[in-house]
Amino acid sequence: IGGGVVGCMLARYLSRYQLRILLIEKDSDIGAGTTAANTALIHPGYDPVTGSLKAQMNVASVPIWPNLAAELDFSYERCGDYVVAIGEDELPKLDELYQRGQRNGVLGMRLIDASEMRRREPLINPSVSGAIFAETGGMCDPFMATVAAAENAVKNGVQIELETKFKGFLFEGQKIIGVHTNRGDHLCRWVVNAAGLYADEVMHKAGLRSDFKIRPRRGEYIILDKADFQLTRPTLLFPTPSDKGKGILVASTLHGNVIVGPNANFVDSKENKDLTSEGVQEIWSGGQKLIPSINKKHIIAEFGGLRATGNAPASNPEVDYHQDFIIEIPEGVQGLVNLGGIESPGFTAAPAIAIKVIELLQGAGEALEEKPDWNPIRVP
Repeated sequence: IGGGVVGCMLARYLSRYQLRILLIEKDSDIGAGTTAANTALIHPGYDPVTGSLKAQMNVASVPIWPNLAAELDFSYERCGDYVVAIGEDELPKLDELYQRGQRNGVLGMRLIDASEMRRREPLINPSVSGAIFAETGGMCDPFMATVAAAENAVKNGVQIELETKFKGFLFEGQKIIGVHTNRGDHLCRWVVNAAGLYADEVMHKAGLRSDFKIRPRRGEYIILDKADFQLTRPTLLFPTPSDKGKGILVASTLHGNVIVGPNANFVDSKENKDLTSEGVQEIWSGGQKLIPSINKKHIIAEFGGLRATGNAPASNPEVDYHQDFIIEIPEGVQGLVNLGGIESPGFTAAPAIAIKVIELLQGAGEALEEKPDWNPIRVP
């Protein structure tokens, strides 16, 4: 259920096995939700909490992306990224983040001083006090990565039905035996909930995690004209993180533009991607903190996207769904793989999430027999 990057990657990885696979997507095309509006980055993995599924899936996915891009023929570039401290007060955060990255198993990280950061990016705020450089940070094309995975899945026998909305489960006792959609019913041995912003509603239909709710967080972005503004070299510049997330970055894109954003503000609607003047000003101020020379006259596009952020239920303050992904075969109901709260670094983590789901299915006794003619190569 769900044709975002996670659902499409999972369909592609599962297509390796002798299974009959159906992917349903409620919109008129795949990748129309969170996948359609994000920062298009591959994160090294120093940000998630050590020991969390977010950290594990993030770090495990990083070495997969180069080969995946080669097999599926979509754009990807490993350029490295920086976390930049502005002013002496932010320096301790670099040490904290560096130590977390080491614990998470991130390779190729190093601390650099202010003069080295100014040498690498002369446009950086002169008040820079130091930075972390992570060489595994990269840029990707999230639209084509999703399309390519779906195309490869279809070539290997997966069926995709668009404009097909999940309505509920078909049960036989405690076992799920199918799904009910707006276009009819489908019987199956397993259902995977990869519904993104709507994952909570899907799991509630199975009677699971009634306290889990998706609180959509909107992120707004600005795109600068590549003819008017460029960073010194293709790179990704993050501020030191805050409680609201990784912060507002200034980054190159594979299309040659510079992107500024996102902010992170909760909204009431899972469809509310509307830009606000306050939000645009917030990300502009954040961008200028890193690169003071960016100019509003260079803006050529603005857009917004939504993160599928899990809540911290008041009924159980020890549980904070915002801190981690849900990736499970839950007890109490048979035939369901349940995914939820797949926000950043969800795009980066998608290949490892797919592999994790396969491992869960095998652990549950599903005999996965490889196809002798499975073809991992996608020809555009």
